[in-house]
Amino acid sequence: MTSRSSGPSRGKGPAPPSNPPTDPYVELPESDEESPTLDFKSQIMALQNAQVEQALAAEASQNKIGSLETSMQQILDLLKNNVTPITQTPAQQTTNTESPDPLLEPTSPRASPALSGQSNEYFNYKPKVKDPLRFSNKDGLIQYHSWKQLIRDKFIKDQRQFNTPRDYMSYIFGRTEGDAQEHLYPRYTEDEENEDPYTSYQEMFETLDAIYKNAHQVQDSRHAYRELRMGSSQSFQDFKTKFIQLANEGRIPSSDRFDDMYEKMTTPLQGQLLNQLHTLDGDFNELCKVVTGIDSRLRRLNTRRNQEREARTVNALPAPTRTRPSSTPVQPKATPVYALRPLIKPTGTGVSFLQRPIQGPAPPTAGEPRPLACFNCQKPGHFASDCPEPKRVGLKDIEEEDVAEFEQEIDEDDQGNDDA
Repeated sequence: MTSRSSGPSRGKGPAPPSNPPTDPYVELPESDEESPTLDFKSQIMALQNAQVEQALAAEASQNKIGSLETSMQQILDLLKNNVTPITQTPAQQTTNTESPDPLLEPTSPRASPALSGQSNEYFNYKPKVKDPLRFSNKDGLIQYHSWKQLIRDKFIKDQRQFNTPRDYMSYIFGRTEGDAQEHLYPRYTEDEENEDPYTSYQEMFETLDAIYKNAHQVQDSRHAYRELRMGSSQSFQDFKTKFIQLANEGRIPSSDRFDDMYEKMTTPLQGQLLNQLHTLDGDFNELCKVVTGIDSRLRRLNTRRNQEREARTVNALPAPTRTRPSSTPVQPKATPVYALRPLIKPTGTGVSFLQRPIQGPAPPTAGEPRPLACFNCQKPGHFASDCPEPKRVGLKDIEEEDVAEFEQEIDEDDQGNDDA
């Protein structure tokens, strides 16, 4: 009896040959009706197992891709915010392969206990707001109320820069100088003698508020607002700036500013605006817009009028006045030589010291040039340096000789009168 050969395992054995052998001495196996069914089921199960394995592999790959995408997005966010992440050790990288590192999240330092008190150890932060000017006192480059608001804005926009209360207090102390810093130092210092140190930056603001904040600023601004008037030579733009500043500081209601602005203007502006005042319907901004245009046109008109008035004034002046003065100095007229001679003239009734007689022709009449006379010989036609006569010592000697001759003539006259 021929034994039945054992068939292949399900889904794993080779398929039976399609063509039976032609050798007549080879015995053929008996036909088995269940073999094709079992082989088909085993193949289906193998395919299902393969599909499951592929699905699991695809899911694992998708998870890895999603984890990589999440890590890349976190890195991009950190680079965008200029934050440097902490480098993980290999052990941390193996344990956290699927979940992102929580330190890479750009969360607030206050929200993460692990980052509390660490300002620059984990983050290289770039500030978004510039540091305000240093405040010293009321006469400094910046006023206290403006400086305080800038400090508050810095705390809000650059919150990452401040991780502890001491960071806030240190920043305020560093943005003060002079008198303001001296007021803060006694309670800011960490010396043992400081029995009442600051615990928050609000306490530092309270110290500065008590010194530099005007408790009566609203009342003072209201008083200045009531006294404000626009000057005749002041531009409307400058007046409007001061008006709005005092109105805001004095808490003046917006409903009152329209009428107050009109009452504080100059009368020329009020006259130009009177006809169209009712069309503005109490709109303060529209009023300022209209008045700005009117003021600009009036100023150009006044400038033109002043130029025309100056031109008419210059044209009305007489010709010598309008002539440009000469830069050449006027030389004084030379004194005639004959006027320097001794003024002694004997007359029949006495002696006259008005003029000395000139030997030679009579003096020229008015309008004719008068001849010059020599100082040495008293003759016209030449100067004393060219005189052929003997030189006289000087003018003093000439005057002495003339006086001697004059005294001799007087003595002779007196003797003649006595004889008579």
